[in-house]
Amino acid sequence: MDDDDGPKPKLENLMLCKLCEENKPYSLMFKETQCRHYFCLGCIHQHIATKMKENIIRIPCPQSGCGRLLIPKTCFSLLPVDVVRRWDIELYYSVTAPVRVFACPYCSAPLSEEELVLDDGLKHYDCPRCSQSICASCFSFEHGRLGCLQFY
Repeated sequence: MDDDDGPKPKLENLMLCKLCEENKPYSLMFKETQCRHYFCLGCIHQHIATKMKENIIRIPCPQSGCGRLLIPKTCFSLLPVDVVRRWDIELYYSVTAPVRVFACPYCSAPLSEEELVLDDGLKHYDCPRCSQSICASCFSFEHGRLGCLQFY
């Protein structure tokens, strides 16, 4: 019997993973980098998992010398949805301005920008717990039009 009988499976192109230095089928390569560096799915998964365990959320391409960052949405197929979602949220909060929190001088309740009020040209905080007003400049007792330095 001749071995040339019937169709033969098509051999898939192989690509070299730059991390493990093994040739892998193209279908098993992670190709979603902005820099077009390709890695096998196992290696890129391990790279992302390691960085996240180290609390590194701006995860770089693992190619030596490349500074491009991996994007969470391109990694949906590699990681559990909750991990990608957490990574995406942490990235978002890493680039948004931090919220300043301080203690109310009357009752020690935590106050933030949410309690800031502009009233008749004066900025002050209204404590939601004790309803007292706190100066937005010196974070002390509200002193109206009397300047902070004059108040002290």
